[in-house]
Amino acid sequence: MTIPQKEIDDLLERVDIVSVISAHVPLKKAGNEYKACCPFHSEKTPSFHVNPTKRFYYCFGCGESGSALTFLMKKAGLSFHDAVDQLARSAGVEPPASSRTLNGSDNRHEAIYGLLDKAMELFQGKLKSHKPAQKYLTDRGITRETALEFSLGYAPDAWDTMQNKFCTSSAETATLELSGMLASSKGRSYDRFRNRLMFPIFGNSGKVVGFGGRTIADAEPKYLNSPETPVFEKGRELFGLPQALPSIRKTGRVLVVEGYFDVLALHEHGIRNVVAALGTSVTSDQVGKLFRYAEEIVLVMDGDDAGRRATGKAIRNALPFMEDGRQLSVITIPGGHDPDTAIRQDPDCFDNLSDYLVAFDDFLFEEVIYAGREVPPERSDELAKAFIGFRDLVAKIPGDALRGLLAVKLAATTGLDVQFVQSQISETRHGDIQALSTC
Repeated sequence: MTIPQKEIDDLLERVDIVSVISAHVPLKKAGNEYKACCPFHSEKTPSFHVNPTKRFYYCFGCGESGSALTFLMKKAGLSFHDAVDQLARSAGVEPPASSRTLNGSDNRHEAIYGLLDKAMELFQGKLKSHKPAQKYLTDRGITRETALEFSLGYAPDAWDTMQNKFCTSSAETATLELSGMLASSKGRSYDRFRNRLMFPIFGNSGKVVGFGGRTIADAEPKYLNSPETPVFEKGRELFGLPQALPSIRKTGRVLVVEGYFDVLALHEHGIRNVVAALGTSVTSDQVGKLFRYAEEIVLVMDGDDAGRRATGKAIRNALPFMEDGRQLSVITIPGGHDPDTAIRQDPDCFDNLSDYLVAFDDFLFEEVIYAGREVPPERSDELAKAFIGFRDLVAKIPGDALRGLLAVKLAATTGLDVQFVQSQISETRHGDIQALSTC
């Protein structure tokens, strides 16, 4: 249920953003603002500023910005409606009526978590007795051990499994609907997932927050995810993160792929520092989360046109997090393959991973400056347009050294004076920051 924007604006006017943020970050007075080391990235010099007059925060390092509501959602991991409720309590006012209607009681989240956990156990039990689903996994090269490690399951080919198992009261029915496990049409509720392999998605708390389902029949859509719920926001979660964390921390590197089976296939071949972005382009929230655990993110995207577009979008989402010392690389698999099919055809194809890495800026150069050519454009107007596009991207990077090196590279490629390029990037970056601070 949507909360009207006016109600949100009225609430934010009542909230003391300094009090909200200082509960999580130690703020120090600095003129008319407050500052601290940013809670969203690692730094030694404070670049995180809070403006109580404009009710706005901004980090000059990583580019994170927003209101007290945004802060609670990003830092505390609260859903939109829970963040609204917490802000209302901090301001001593009643939450918006639409939020109260949706939230119900304080036990709502725990009820959903409990139901999703029971659903996972149910799906795991069904997989043990469903031969076609087991055969499908075997045919895809997935062993029983990997299926157990990722808590894979099977949703029966029926319309009412969930309801028959869990709907013994109206409250449980409401929780089942709120969890996304039921869909509805023309006033009739039915199981959202039917005749599908089930992939549990675990949140930061270690609890199941949603599912992905892969049909094992000739049905559309091929993959189906849980809808957005009070405990699940697809753009914030990553499949396989709990299983990958030990290897990510050990190697300092994380591979990001597109699909569930990409993760499973790489795990089967000993590559364990890998997660999936739930079938979408990698979001800013996902990048921020991964850089808390790793110094290098490697985007391993499909080699087709859609994969390249997703890679370009992911890189753009990552630029505000590119501090000096962090790395962002790309592996584009040739022949239109995805990691799953590539490694099944050639089990050694990822052995020399570093030989295939392309730095993010080389990828962007090819896309923005070269645009499919072997050399930069010869026409001055075309080259100026390409320069502006790349300049605007470089300006988003917080790392001073990295930004400077890319300015030198851009100058060498375009033939422009390096000081001119650096001044252009600085002016653009300053303009972006000013625009954000006046929003």
